Amino acid sequence: MELLEIAFELQPTRAAVLSDIGRTPFAEDELRHGSEYALPRWFVETLRSLGKVDVIEEVPVYSRILKVKFAHSTASRQSLPPISEFFYVSSRKELERAMEQAQRNLDLETLTRISKAVKAFSDIANRRISAIIKAVSLGGYAAIERGLSYEEKLLATALSKILSRWREEFLQVKEGEKP
Repeated sequence: MELLEIAFELQPTRAAVLSDIGRTPFAEDELRHGSEYALPRWFVETLRSLGKVDVIEEVPVYSRILKVKFAHSTASRQSLPPISEFFYVSSRKELERAMEQAQRNLDLETLTRISKAVKAFSDIANRRISAIIKAVSLGGYAAIERGLSYEEKLLATALSKILSRWREEFLQVKEGEKP
């Protein structure tokens, strides 16, 4: 799990520069006020905490989560709509950040939206985990693998190994024994 967090932190993130920064090892040009750059997420978060950049988000996290929930509610029970590669890590971190900011600004409307998004996030995870368990245990993992996030693929791999060991241990009759 820690490696997934690290991989997420290394992903490029769009940032708007709020004040001149100068040269960095992560950009070819000097980071100048008013420009936009794709930089590693951890670096953007560090600069954001210093007030040097602002993260450019296309859609607020709560809207994105509710959109994913809607896709799941309209999909058939047999299908699993695809989600982004780092859906859980990114959503959790963005929800935490949005919650902190809304609490700091005493923004009740945003807090309400975030609360709904947290519930939807949990609902999405529960439905997807159930589908993954079913697919792994019944041998249908290949059919859903393409739409899974990295976190879900890790879960599916771990479940598959556990089920294989369990089946070997308890379901196979050893040589020379009668069933």
